[in-house]
Amino acid sequence: MSGELKILTEALKNDMPLYERNNDIVSMFVHGTYPSKSGFGTANRFMIKYKNGWGLVNYQTPMAYKGQDGIFYVNSRNYSRTTSKLQSEIMREIRMANAEYEEVDEDLLIKLLGPKE
Repeated sequence: MSGELKILTEALKNDMPLYERNNDIVSMFVHGTYPSKSGFGTANRFMIKYKNGWGLVNYQTPMAYKGQDGIFYVNSRNYSRTTSKLQSEIMREIRMANAEYEEVDEDLLIKLLGPKE
């Protein structure tokens, strides 16, 4: 992860509303129920508002992006077993919502995130 994204995610994590369940964050991300204009999450999984959409971050790893066009871009890189479960959870929620998505590598996902709003 780039140093800039790491600094940004740490700063936002300290100032946003926190929730208790990680699973709630994935559902909120996919279904567009954002209780904050800039970001929210749990202690380790959170969403951040970027210029052209929303990003879902797990610890310091960007996991998914939802652009203004409603298309989801999901990180396809292989990580730990726990992170792989999260990736499966994200994909399951997206498919259940019948939403359009594309799996992309982490570098492209970081480019898609772009600057914070």
